[in-house]
Amino acid sequence: MGAAGPVAARLASLGVHVEHRRFEGQIHAFYSIPLAIPADPTANVAFNLLNGSSGNQTYWRNQTYTSVGSLNPTGLDTVDKTTGKQVFGMDLKLPGMLNAAIRRCPVFGGTLKSYDEAAIARRPGVKKVVKVKDTGVAVVADTWWRAKKALDALPIVWDEPAVATSSSAKIADFLKEGLTVPETNGERKQGDALGAIAGAAKKVEATYSTPFLAHACMEVMNATVRLTADKAECWTPTQNLEASIAALSEASGLPLAKCEVYRHDLGGGFGRRGGTQDYVHQAVEIAKEFPGIPVKLIWSREEDQAHDFYRPISQCKLSAGLDDKGNLVGLHVRVSGQSINATLNPAGIQGGKDMRQLQGYWAEPGDAQLGYTVPNLLVEYAMRNTHVPVGPWRGVNTNQNAVYMECFIEECAKAAGKDSLEFRRAMMKDYPKHLAVLNAAAEKGDWGKPLPPGVHRGIAQFMGYGSYSAATAEVSVSPQGKLKIHRMVLATNCGHAVNPHQIAAQVEGGVAYGLSATLYGEMPVDNQEHRRLPARCAGRRVRGEAHRRFRHQRLHDHAGRRSAHPGAPVLLGARARHPHPQAGAVRRQAGRAARWAGTVRRRHGSADRQHGRHCAASRGRRRHGADADLG
Repeated sequence: MGAAGPVAARLASLGVHVEHRRFEGQIHAFYSIPLAIPADPTANVAFNLLNGSSGNQTYWRNQTYTSVGSLNPTGLDTVDKTTGKQVFGMDLKLPGMLNAAIRRCPVFGGTLKSYDEAAIARRPGVKKVVKVKDTGVAVVADTWWRAKKALDALPIVWDEPAVATSSSAKIADFLKEGLTVPETNGERKQGDALGAIAGAAKKVEATYSTPFLAHACMEVMNATVRLTADKAECWTPTQNLEASIAALSEASGLPLAKCEVYRHDLGGGFGRRGGTQDYVHQAVEIAKEFPGIPVKLIWSREEDQAHDFYRPISQCKLSAGLDDKGNLVGLHVRVSGQSINATLNPAGIQGGKDMRQLQGYWAEPGDAQLGYTVPNLLVEYAMRNTHVPVGPWRGVNTNQNAVYMECFIEECAKAAGKDSLEFRRAMMKDYPKHLAVLNAAAEKGDWGKPLPPGVHRGIAQFMGYGSYSAATAEVSVSPQGKLKIHRMVLATNCGHAVNPHQIAAQVEGGVAYGLSATLYGEMPVDNQEHRRLPARCAGRRVRGEAHRRFRHQRLHDHAGRRSAHPGAPVLLGARARHPHPQAGAVRRQAGRAARWAGTVRRRHGSADRQHGRHCAASRGRRRHGADADLG
């Protein structure tokens, strides 16, 4: 099923192919863009495509506008959002509307075996119990709370598959195998990295790990559907209207011409409300039992956490060789982890290769280019898919890949006995935009200036989605092992600035999101009673702890589309330089969430000295009183 209309025609004339594909009962929209179309990170590609501009574009400058590019701290919807007038999907009210709560098998791949509707039939407001395909059951009532409480009381028997005995430890072992197997599912090679490392004067090696992470949107998944014989309507917050209407059409059996989707503002999306329109499919199935009556489906927070398309779990082993002057002469990066394309877009895997998982390590400019020149470089990906569904999570694969690379670059700088900034600069002469944001962050972050006793400074840079980002962080660890982030300075260059205030908000939001993931967000797989990812409502905890001590530097009047922010690696780099005896507790706090497959090992010369060291490349749950404070 292809796209239609003038926009699709214009895309087709440029060689952009739009295709809808079915995956597990859902329809997803995919775009194939030929490499011949120029890619410029400063261009508004969508605007140019829709307005007939291609080839050698002429870009508008700020002086041609009266509003675009100027600081506008108040958005058009700010007042409504802050006063509660804004109507989100969960707020929708329609005449005669019913409400539904749903529960699916707690083990991925499990099915519904039986339920006892009679046990709740007499509860106040309950209208009906609806089987939702083979995997779930919903209760429909006059209010959502009555539906939810009735669902809690409903006796349900699940048919759980063999993977019910899976656990985080078993998955970690599975990923660890991918670090050493000979076959690869994507690679980038330049020179002889393995040979250069073997002959290097000094060797550095580290293994990192990042866990499953939930999106934890403030607004849980929801959709309202009304079906009649000749029309299907859906009210939902969505990041992909095409996918929503395709899902509505497929689930209802009505053609697209008889389907309407009314988009509501999102109470958070972060990739969860994109092509994976599972909640729309569910709402349609439930609404079929009530023709002509709108039915609003709202997930519980527990359901939202337990049935996500999570950020992929992965491990990464990095090895480097330094010459006698401390220069990086060889680098080997081996990523082992789950593939988003394998779950959502199998056609994106060509010849068994999935370069999407190496996002941020690419050689090609314009999107997610690695900003370092290494004479001998080998980057590899080993696909290790589990039973847990995965999908895009804000920043997608640039998140964990930035942590792996920048934490390891810090390890190499320390092993070389060099300043973190100068070690990076020496490898970035061929990447002026990467270097520019790094220099801006260093300058505005007072790099090299003295800090109070016990406070340490870190630095990091990375690129994703055409956005160049860098940051510095000043951190300390209290005698009780409490991590404190005193200050962060962030630099971004990612294109023409329409509203600089929104760009700053995007960057600051990225920091809160990234630090929450680094410190709190782990979603382990439990093989105990529930045998599922726990319904832990961690959310974005750092948002509540943060005091506003961010400084954002825009470059050349350009700044942020969605960027892969280096907030996590810069924090961890600063902490790595902390000599405090309690620093290990904080390191465990950030590292335990990853449940490291191994320790970070640093090998120096022929002595081959090894010492176990957890490098906090992920985020973790609070334990043993460890905590973090942004103040």
